[in-house]
Order: sequence, then C-alpha cells, then structure tokens
Amino acid sequence: MASKRGGWIPQQHGAWAMLVVPLAVGLVVRGREGLPGWAWPLAITWLVGYFCFNAAGLWLKAAPTRRASFLPPLLTHGAIAGLAGVTTLALGGLPLLWWVPVYIPLLGAALWLTAHRRERSLWSGLCTVLAACLLAWILPFRTPQELIDAGPDRTSWLAPALFGYFFGTVFVVKTLIRERNKPGWVLASVLWHLVWAVISVAARQQGVAGWGWAAFFLVGAARAWALPWFGPRRGRTIRPGQVGMLEVLMSLVALALCLA
Repeated sequence: MASKRGGWIPQQHGAWAMLVVPLAVGLVVRGREGLPGWAWPLAITWLVGYFCFNAAGLWLKAAPTRRASFLPPLLTHGAIAGLAGVTTLALGGLPLLWWVPVYIPLLGAALWLTAHRRERSLWSGLCTVLAACLLAWILPFRTPQELIDAGPDRTSWLAPALFGYFFGTVFVVKTLIRERNKPGWVLASVLWHLVWAVISVAARQQGVAGWGWAAFFLVGAARAWALPWFGPRRGRTIRPGQVGMLEVLMSLVALALCLA
C-alpha cells in the first residue's frame, strides 16, 4: 500500500477501461493492414505516460513538504515514457509529432484542473476522455492529415463512438456519487446517451456504423436512468465494485462493436 500512496500505482481503477479499450482498438484496426514497428513503443508511451500523469497530479496537489515523496515515481515514469516516445518517433517518423498540438491543451488543462483540486470536475473528465479516445485515431492514422484525407469511414467513426460512451460514463458515475439525487444530472446523462443513439443512426445511414451502436447507446440511456433511480433515489447505495462490473461489461461490448 505504501507504493500506491507514493504515486507509483494509479488508484483510479475506473480509468483502466478508458485507457486500454481505445489502445486495443487502434492496435487491432491498424494490425489488419500490418502493425508498424512504432505501434508497440507508442502503447508503452501511452500506458506509462498515464502513470506519469497520475504522479504529476499527486505532486501538484501535495503540500510543499510532501512533494518530494512523489518525485521518484514522477521522474521514473517520465523517463520511461520519454524513452518510449523517442523510440516511437525513431520508428514512426517525425510526422507523428503533428498529434502533439492536439494533446498539449488537453493534458495541460487536465493538470491545471488537478492542481486546483478540480480533477473530479466534468471539464477534467472531458479532457482525459478525449485524450484517451484519440488513441483510436493515432494508430490507424499516423497524422491528423491522414485522418482528414481518409474522410468519414468505419475506422474514423470509432474514436467519436468511444468518446460518446466513455464520457457518458462520466455522467453516470456523477449521478451515483457527487451529483446523486440531482434530477438535472440524471436528465443530462440520459440525454447524452440518446443524442449519441441518434448520431449512431445518422452514422449508419452514412454507412460508417452498424445498427449495434444505436442499440448500445439506447442501453446506455436505460443504464443512465435505472442506476440512479434504483440506487440513490430509493435510498440504496450502489457500490463502486457493482458499477465497475457493469462498466467492464459495457466496455467489452463497445470493444466488440469497434472490432466487428
């Protein structure tokens, strides 16, 4: 437990699906055409980079007298992620750097919010979910220009679809914990999923998504209504483990839809 408190191991267990699913989607989709050598060091950069991000957040929030205790994990994870990042560029080429300007404002804003103890805010969730889901674009499309040139297709649809799901999960969790018993948040959560169901139907009409996505978001809307209704609204506590098991199942369905 001491190493965990020291910032070596992130304690946000709910973030793991968000970290791993877009990465897995990108690896599998790109792998269908032959996985490039830079894909694996990029995966290491991403995963260890999250450890570094977590340690940086703890360092920013800590009292000045405790900050030194978070430097070892921050520097260690930072060095490993940096080495993996350099390896990624060496194998994949400098054009990969075009994604950096996309990530800088997202990570910068997330760290700023963490430093001001607003890491649980909706804005922080938006930044981290966006950063994670973009990985489903980076592996299939080495640069943003490749994504633009490809146009709307089933591959380019995957990152937005994952964002719709994972950011919807942020709403759901808030209605069960920090914003429980607040009807406005439940309404926003349900509407978010319904809007994405409509978007999925439109994507289906354009031939870039299957009907499964619309059904998936409708199930998400039902989940967004049912969990607060049968939990906090009835005076019952829904344990994080119960929510986590449901999210694992939903994440696996989302992964299956992406790879179908």
